[in-house]
Amino acid sequence: MLYQSRDFFDNDKLSYTLRYEDLVEQPEVELKKLCDFIDEKFEDSMLDTSTSGKQVNSQNVLWKKKVQEPVDKNRAYNWKNHLDRKSNIYTEAILGDILKQFDYTTNEYFPYFGKFYPSNSHLHTYSQKIIMVFENGIRFWGNTLSENPVATILLGEPMHVMTFENNLVGRLKNILFVLYEVIKTKIKKNKLYWITGENSKSFDGIGNKLLSIVLRPFQFQK
Repeated sequence: MLYQSRDFFDNDKLSYTLRYEDLVEQPEVELKKLCDFIDEKFEDSMLDTSTSGKQVNSQNVLWKKKVQEPVDKNRAYNWKNHLDRKSNIYTEAILGDILKQFDYTTNEYFPYFGKFYPSNSHLHTYSQKIIMVFENGIRFWGNTLSENPVATILLGEPMHVMTFENNLVGRLKNILFVLYEVIKTKIKKNKLYWITGENSKSFDGIGNKLLSIVLRPFQFQK
């Protein structure tokens, strides 16, 4: 994930990255740097949250309640106090490379690099099961560009794990992809997980039924 976006942010002169912790701990320093970037004159009033905070609608929005208070340096890493162990595992398994890139400490150990399909999946749909995959030491990011995945995670309907065209050729490609992953798992002793939604029923169609039989030994049931 990080490698896919790094070039864009490195080369786009209109992009600016600001860590929340840096802003909270050194608001004046960071605001001056930001003003320089956008070619805006820094003013001391920018640090006066008692006036600017009045322009923020904080009604029924708990996290905005303190916008009129002075910047509290103690809140720099306060978010860590609100993450339970499972949430932390989930976060680091998906975003660990980005966290490290921006100098955040990570606590979990993930020895295995895995890729999930479809790549545009909404992972939260499978959160109750996928967290157990992470607990088995699998992360969704590579330590290097050349690291090869040793785990494949197929999500949802077997005939839609790849985003090929929705025609005969596309469906055949999808079937071949799944069969290839199964064979590769057997030969290389890799890891393969098939995870369906929390309330998924059997899938319709000959292709789905065929692949469901093939993938049943790899279905994550916990």
